Formats: sequence, structure tokens, C-alpha cells
Amino acid sequence: MSKIAITTPIGEFQYAFITRPRDSLSGVSQYSINVILTPDDAQPLIDTIASLWKDSGIKKNPKSFGYKTLDDGNINFTFKTGAMLKDGSRGSVGVYDSKGAKVDLKDTLIGNGSKGRVKGQAAIYDAQTGSGVTLYLGSIQITKLVKYEGGSGFDAVEGEYTVGDDFSGAELDDAPFVPDAKPIKF
Repeated sequence: MSKIAITTPIGEFQYAFITRPRDSLSGVSQYSINVILTPDDAQPLIDTIASLWKDSGIKKNPKSFGYKTLDDGNINFTFKTGAMLKDGSRGSVGVYDSKGAKVDLKDTLIGNGSKGRVKGQAAIYDAQTGSGVTLYLGSIQITKLVKYEGGSGFDAVEGEYTVGDDFSGAELDDAPFVPDAKPIKF
């Protein structure tokens, strides 16, 4: 397998799972982060990945190069790495501040809009299911931290409907059960 070390320019972080891994669709626990770059900032990295692919000699069409162009023209690079080491212990991703000092974020979650760069590896994969380039996450450097605060609720607005003190949720249990109902197809 061919691979090379890469470091992105400073870009915008999105969907950062650095302090706590999350399960992928296949159930594998992973650390991951997306880095959004302008086309000009992304081009040297795109060229490096293209050169790696060309040098691999694989003739199949790749499933992925580890990046995609977004609707606004910017480029989204997706880095990921397994959270579990071969010995069964949990790994971690190195985190550095803008001065290059290693930091421990503890339970601080990195929110969308944070800025920084990623260091990792671009690696070729070639399997029966497909071939392409995976971007492996090694460490990140944060130049601007936007803390993720969570929540998907709403602020109060003017309106007529409010849940009164008499609402217990039991009303939801009164919905009829239909054992032979078929799913609605759209």
C-alpha cells in the first residue's frame, strides 16, 4: 500500500470527533474531522493525492480520493482513523494550539467554524469492493476554537401554542396501534 504524509493548510473544521470517537456506519469506532478549504488552498493537496494515485499504477476508477467539491465550490477533505489500537486499548488524536504546544481538550468538543490544520497520511487502498485514497487522521492544530455547545432546541418566540402544565405525554400513548399496517412508500 502506498502512502505519504500530508498536512493541510489552515481551513475550517466541521464535524470534528476528536475528544470522543463515534461509530461509523459499519460500527467501527473512529476519530474523524472534515477540513474545508478554498479551491486555491486545496489545489496543492489535490495534486499530491493525484500524484500518489498515479504512482500506484492502479487502473480502476477510484471510489474516493478522500475529498469532494461542495456546492459552494470549496473542497471538503475527510480524515479519519480507528479509535481502538491493535492491543485493544483506545488511541487518541494529538491536539496542538496555534503555537504548536500540545493541549488536552478534556471534554471540550470542537464545533463547526473552528479553524486549523490536519496532519495525517494519504494512503491507497485496493480491494475487491473498490479502490481509492483514504485520508488518515494523525493530529490537528487548532488556530481558532469554536466550542460545540450542543442542543437542537429553539429560543422562545411569540406564538399561541405552549405546552401547558396539564400535558403529561400520556396523550401520545392513546394513538391507535395497527398491527398489520404497511409502511408508506414515497
